[in-house]
Amino acid sequence: MAFKFPFLLIFTTFFFFVQAERDHKIVGGSTVDISSYPFMVSVQNRGRHICGGSIIKPRYALTAAHCLYGGSASSFSVRSDTSFRNMGGRLHKAKSIKINPQYNSKTHDYDSGVIEIGGTFSANPVQLATVLPSSGSSVTAIGWGELIENGPLPFKLQAVGLNLISQDQCSRYYRSHTFTARMICAGVNGGGKDTCQGDSGGPLISNGNLIGITSFGIGCARANYPGVYSNVPSLYKWINDATP
Repeated sequence: MAFKFPFLLIFTTFFFFVQAERDHKIVGGSTVDISSYPFMVSVQNRGRHICGGSIIKPRYALTAAHCLYGGSASSFSVRSDTSFRNMGGRLHKAKSIKINPQYNSKTHDYDSGVIEIGGTFSANPVQLATVLPSSGSSVTAIGWGELIENGPLPFKLQAVGLNLISQDQCSRYYRSHTFTARMICAGVNGGGKDTCQGDSGGPLISNGNLIGITSFGIGCARANYPGVYSNVPSLYKWINDATP
């Protein structure tokens, strides 16, 4: 089991940026321009891309808790307004970070966090979903994660079309894992499309609304192991309260 960010993480032990669970990249997707997803940002630690994120308010970006866990605001920045993870656009220093107080680093439950910047983002925020679409609905995951499992990170933003999987089915896929109401799954039959290392914290989109935050999975794009995302509607109250 691993987070979808670009550091190897051992599931039973978490040392921030030393050992880490699998992070996700986009597998089986295609290159896209930031103009298609202007709310998309790169979360960076000491100048290095570690996770994705989404602009949800003029001063706030939403990401995964595990992307921020164990770190301090002074080490984080957010790159916006660019299709490239490591160049262009605007680089904003983090003013503060907040991790969901119920976040569990062992089970990945409540895997949500926010970054506040000192200024404001120029792009319009993405709308947070308050209800999930029905199972089987088409959704889109976005990020700068690996293009194949254990492969390189792309320079330019990627997107992949997936289908939302019922929570009953997902809990069967992850029967050895604690699967909660704060988690949703998305993938395709037979695998081949997924998020991967480097995609953690990035958005899962349905009809222009943010329904999920890339969280964890087993490998990348493997059959019967769809990606797991934090369930934004179930976390809506905390997200809204944390971003006044």
